[in-house]
Amino acid sequence: RGIGSHSRRRHSDPIASLSHPIITDLKDEGPVDPNEIIHLSFLLHIQNKEQLHQKLMEVSDPNSANYGKHLSAEEVGKFAKPSEENVAKALAWFTEHNVADPVVRGDHIDVSLPASHAQFILSGALHQFSTGKGPKQIRFVPNYIIPENLQNVIQLIQIRE
Repeated sequence: RGIGSHSRRRHSDPIASLSHPIITDLKDEGPVDPNEIIHLSFLLHIQNKEQLHQKLMEVSDPNSANYGKHLSAEEVGKFAKPSEENVAKALAWFTEHNVADPVVRGDHIDVSLPASHAQFILSGALHQFSTGKGPKQIRFVPNYIIPENLQNVIQLIQIRE
């Protein structure tokens, strides 16, 4: 996921590009129907990554007083959740771009919207890919773009099948 500039479509904010991994065994079947509903998950950056890492190192270090005192799922969740500020910034961006009914689910926000709208707000083309076996997969080609001011808010955008 390299970050680089991209000037294909202008936004009101400076932009940065997040590349999608190249998948070599898939055949590009062409653009997605612009009216097809696409389901996206926006993974948000967690707020206490350094503290979580430190805690995990402590419980793994035989020389630490916390050695073996593993964190519960609830304790990990407290460290791994995005900040309320980042959630609010992402939700404001969805509102600004007329994305209806975003659903906050812990560390990510799920949205569903027509492919044409997803392509417009993320400045990327959506194509269908297949291996000749199984269902087709939808991918951004070659990448998507989000406003630079959200680079510290949104870590990754995933297309849910």
